[in-house]
Amino acid sequence: MNHTCPRCNGGGRTPPPDYPRGLPPVDCPLCLCHGRIDEATLERVRGGESIRAARLAEGMSLRKFAGVCGIAPWQLSLIEQGLTIQPESVQRAVAGLAKAPAQHRQDAPARDGRGMLAEGSAGGFRRV
Repeated sequence: MNHTCPRCNGGGRTPPPDYPRGLPPVDCPLCLCHGRIDEATLERVRGGESIRAARLAEGMSLRKFAGVCGIAPWQLSLIEQGLTIQPESVQRAVAGLAKAPAQHRQDAPARDGRGMLAEGSAGGFRRV
């Protein structure tokens, strides 16, 4: 069963992420410009979104969580975007977050729902 691509909404092209407006759309890396994805790809996307949500709920940076998982930050980024499969080490680390959240969260700066530093949070930086 095919599903509409959640990144490009079936258009096959998507605006470049985090770039100024006005740039031309780029080929969608998720559906490869087809606008449709299969069930396995959709599950990969949903899994990546849940990993990102769990990581942000614990206040962990991508770099720190990648270290916990034993993978490079760029690999975790691809997993969270649904562009590659989740290795077993990531699944174990996500399960570990649910079991012992205080261990990872004790010195994390306050963050809002999007994972951005909350207003007034020093984010671990000291004024000198």
